[in-house]
Parts: sequence; structure tokens; C-alpha cells
Amino acid sequence: MGAKRPQRRRSSVSKASRKRNKAMIERSLDLLNNHALTFRNELKAHSESNKRDKDPCLQLENCTEQVINEETEDSSYTEQRIEDAIAEFSLLKCPQ
Repeated sequence: MGAKRPQRRRSSVSKASRKRNKAMIERSLDLLNNHALTFRNELKAHSESNKRDKDPCLQLENCTEQVINEETEDSSYTEQRIEDAIAEFSLLKCPQ
């Protein structure tokens, strides 16, 4: 007699459910990526506006006669801080 083939175990999740779950996960990831991109763009815009606001030459017409003190502490967002914020944002769990 020939050897019997091992029977494949049936999955408890239907193929349609797996497909639906996969699509839902992909949509959630797309939404999260869009939110992260929007968040990054808003942080960059905020950083650029802070730099413009802090630069007295952009606000004064005659800068040559003004004494400009440079701030030692830069509170604007650096590229690394933006990347850190994006990484932290991407770790947040979506509400179920």
C-alpha cells in the first residue's frame, strides 16, 4: 500500500476574513503614514516660521544700525527632533 499524505490542517479563519483583515491593516497603515507625513510637514512649517519670527533682520527695515543679539538657545525644531517626533508618533497604537 502507498504512503498516506499528511492531511493539511484547516485554518480557523476563512480566506475571505484573512483578505478583509489584510485590506483593513493596509488601509490603517496608509492612514497612519498619511498622518505621520502631515505631522512632519506641520512640524517643518512651524520650525521655518519660528526661524523667520526670531530673525530680527526680517522684521526690521534698517538692520545695519541695529545691534542684534543672537540667542544662545535655539528653541526651533531641528531635523533630528522632527525625526524623533515622527518615530514617537508612529509608535502610537491606533484606537480599536
